[in-house]
Amino acid sequence: MKQYSKAISYFTKANIIDPENIYNLNKRAIAYYALQDYNKVLLDLDKVIQLDPLNSLAYYLKCLIYYTKKDIDNAIMVFKKCKKLLDFNDILAKIQQFHLEYLLNKNNSIELNNILIKINQISNIKDIELLLFVRCKVYVELKMYHEAILDLNLLSDHSTSYNYFRFISYIYLLREYTDFWLYLNVNNNDDLSELGIVNGFSKHMYEKSQVYFISDLVNFDSGLYQFQENDINSLSGKIISSKNEELCLNFPMLIFGWRKIIWKINVKEILNKDCFINFKIKSTNSKHYKNHELNYFKRVLKYET
Repeated sequence: MKQYSKAISYFTKANIIDPENIYNLNKRAIAYYALQDYNKVLLDLDKVIQLDPLNSLAYYLKCLIYYTKKDIDNAIMVFKKCKKLLDFNDILAKIQQFHLEYLLNKNNSIELNNILIKINQISNIKDIELLLFVRCKVYVELKMYHEAILDLNLLSDHSTSYNYFRFISYIYLLREYTDFWLYLNVNNNDDLSELGIVNGFSKHMYEKSQVYFISDLVNFDSGLYQFQENDINSLSGKIISSKNEELCLNFPMLIFGWRKIIWKINVKEILNKDCFINFKIKSTNSKHYKNHELNYFKRVLKYET
């Protein structure tokens, strides 16, 4: 959250110097959105529209805000204005329109099918990631799961070692569709409950994308429930906080083909110079543990935020 606060401070100073710069206002609005301060987002977007009444991006973002706030009437009203301004010869404009149409018609199968017809008229869709993802979500809403999987595979084809985590984010945005993950795992009889993996989405992420969630760890060790906190910067929306107490995380043996695990550790404040982080790693073919200690003076300090 601190990075977004810094961005807001930066663009606020820039706005004082150049109050009619819509670029600064748009960027500050996006930072406010990340912090879920939706009223301030709307204020900045209204300023952008006042300065540039034809700014389609501002209308697009404003529609998203109203949708997020569940103010559907205003979202529809803003979408109609946005649609008139979009240049449909521009692929980004097409993506924005289809995205908003999808959001505003999730429960309308007729409109969702109409969106599919329009998307499928675009000849080079296989090369356009965002449009593929919009179509994938439409397929999922319509319970056309086979087609949705084909689009996920196309998105996977776009992924490389450099942008693989972007592909993971696409999958994560589908996490709420329980029936879809049941369909995807219909022939998968692997029982991963011993690892704390108890649903189809987590199973897919672990086996196909080699991702193990904090929620899986909490299922594995129920004693961690008391240490959970909400955090909008976390992929799952949850983090584990020690709450100034000694915290011991006992992971199950995770088998990943890459043979490496990425740990994200944020230390908000160091209260004692004797603070340390101690990793005890047990090899898959050994009963012995290897100790990896990060003591305060040498390396822990760099984790402080």
